[in-house]
Amino acid sequence: MIFKEWYETQKILTKEDLMFDPEVNGLQWDQVTYGGLYDQQLMLINDEKLPVNGTVYEFWDENENNEIGEYRGYKNGFIDGQMVDFYRNKNIKEIAIAHEGTTMGPFIHFYENGSIKEEKFYSFGYNILIIKYDKNKNIIEKKYNYGTFFEEKLKKECPDLYEMFISKIEFFV
Repeated sequence: MIFKEWYETQKILTKEDLMFDPEVNGLQWDQVTYGGLYDQQLMLINDEKLPVNGTVYEFWDENENNEIGEYRGYKNGFIDGQMVDFYRNKNIKEIAIAHEGTTMGPFIHFYENGSIKEEKFYSFGYNILIIKYDKNKNIIEKKYNYGTFFEEKLKKECPDLYEMFISKIEFFV
């Protein structure tokens, strides 16, 4: 896993974090109206639509153990912050970060058994790097969209993410 350091710094929220931590302000999905992944998300409260600020989550099954199936961070109605999807066995399916409505930085997919499936790196919603693994953690595909406009934009607007990205490119040489 080339983004192992990043992954290890991520705090994965639990049901208790989402439901009881006032810093998280978790909202269940059914309180949110959707306009698409990158559109503004609005929350319906007392017949008034307000931009979502906080973490929105969904249960796998409210009648069982109320286990969290996925959650997304929002700011001013746009997806912003950590995005995590879980398998029913509670292993992470996907983890990524969004910024102001678009995917930015590492996006990691896992097999249901918890082993790495795919690593991607996004710059303003554009995939500039992809590494695919088989179930034995062997690399089966590597793709790097070298010198793209989005890489230059990342360098200019998000220097910390760019440094993380560029430090991993030697892996492709």
